[in-house]
Amino acid sequence: MYRADARAPRAWMDTLAAVLVAGGYFLVLAFCYPHDAFSLSPDEGINAIKALLVDRGHRLYLDVWNDQPPLFTHLLRAWFTLFGWDIVRGRVLIMLFAALLVFAVYDLVRRCWGHVAALAGVLLLCSSMYFLVLSVSLMIGMPSIACAMLSLWALVRWRPADRWGWLLASALLMAVSLTIKVFTLFLVPLLAAWLVVVSALRRRPRAWAPALAWLFVVATVSAVLLVALVPRGGLQQLVAPHAAAEMVDSLASRHGFPVLLRIVPFDFPLVLLASLGTVVVLTRRCWDLALLPAWAAAAFALLCLHAPVWYHHYLLLSAVAGPMGGVAVAEIVRWPGAAAVHAGRTSWIVRGIGALAVLLLAVSLPTKYQLAARERLDTGERAEAALNAVRAFADGRTVVLTDAPMYAFRAGLEVVPELAVTSVKRVATGHLTSDDLLAGVARYAPDEVLLTDRFPPAASQALLDAMRDRYRLVLDSAGAPRIRLYVRDDIVMARARPAGEPTFAARPDTAW
Repeated sequence: MYRADARAPRAWMDTLAAVLVAGGYFLVLAFCYPHDAFSLSPDEGINAIKALLVDRGHRLYLDVWNDQPPLFTHLLRAWFTLFGWDIVRGRVLIMLFAALLVFAVYDLVRRCWGHVAALAGVLLLCSSMYFLVLSVSLMIGMPSIACAMLSLWALVRWRPADRWGWLLASALLMAVSLTIKVFTLFLVPLLAAWLVVVSALRRRPRAWAPALAWLFVVATVSAVLLVALVPRGGLQQLVAPHAAAEMVDSLASRHGFPVLLRIVPFDFPLVLLASLGTVVVLTRRCWDLALLPAWAAAAFALLCLHAPVWYHHYLLLSAVAGPMGGVAVAEIVRWPGAAAVHAGRTSWIVRGIGALAVLLLAVSLPTKYQLAARERLDTGERAEAALNAVRAFADGRTVVLTDAPMYAFRAGLEVVPELAVTSVKRVATGHLTSDDLLAGVARYAPDEVLLTDRFPPAASQALLDAMRDRYRLVLDSAGAPRIRLYVRDDIVMARARPAGEPTFAARPDTAW
């Protein structure tokens, strides 16, 4: 029923095709994407500044509040150390993970359904809502999902010949995925169950052995990484904010089902193609690709019950909708008498519906990309002007308090470590309060304070009250968001001194 690609003389050429497609996508991103965007998401600045703070000796979970697993921060720190502390170079790391996801999708679908389905699947994936921006944004969703898809791909490589090296590779990749972002945890029981079913269908003794071995490696490697990178007490930060978010009224608008209901219509043609592909895969009993609709069903059910759900969570669905849609496209364009990877006739009704979906997809692409760009792309001159103002009053010892850490990172400056993470979830769940702000500034006496209205109004007002008569407003940029930069009076006065005198006053010994 399956082609024996591993034994074919041209197997290396088939794999090379996947490499070329993934490399081509990377090059498209490298040369065609507007990398001059100041910030593609608030999470970019948070992830970048955490890596900078760790590099300068601050400890995750102890000094730097952090509600995400630690691995990506350390990977990003190593990447910046090798290639330079520049946000665009950090985005290249995400582009590599996106290329790995494209490779896994292409090679997985190609092994099960041929090159036409694989190429169509990649094109559909790239056309899905937010995929391009998430392929560049310095966020942790893409790396986690890419590793999860590579884990699934490795299992498909393991199945034909029971090569335990592939089983081990799959387990390692899943552990990496989990220690980057935990939202792929639902795949662990799903893939373990698939291992048991596949082993049972092949009537092999001890059908549970591969699944047990796989689970053992996933659990062991994940535990080792967490023990090595998370200090005692840090696990509470990984659990408490996410558990509390489910019960926060202010996040009710981010409940999963309404959010998905707003996004999915833009990808309706893709959803239709993926549904047709799922029907074809299940009726032809292609159990390898059947993992993908199982992934989608589990992710959809969990997201509908979860809060808050953000646009990057949608990648959990689009990453599998693309390849399943590719199967439908391959069946649509199959001509009579052509050799098929899987035997079976495709109904003309299915072909007609699929062709209509492809047409609708082509028509919707310009609108979809304009919407994504308008929502996520920030190349405003106001941001650059604010960054220049931050640099103008900074020296090597400057500490910034800000709700937009991208400014501090681009200026090469540290932020108050306890206040580096200024996410909506942290604020809404009560893990960032007015008292936290005042305690942080009392300890560090920051040289500059940059606000973009991401702090709650009450917290911002408490901060401004504490700053009165100590800080001077040096920049107030109208627009959305409003950008205000306050600089400590002694630093502003030092800037006004005649040439030859010290530029900066010494840091005051007293706290606020």
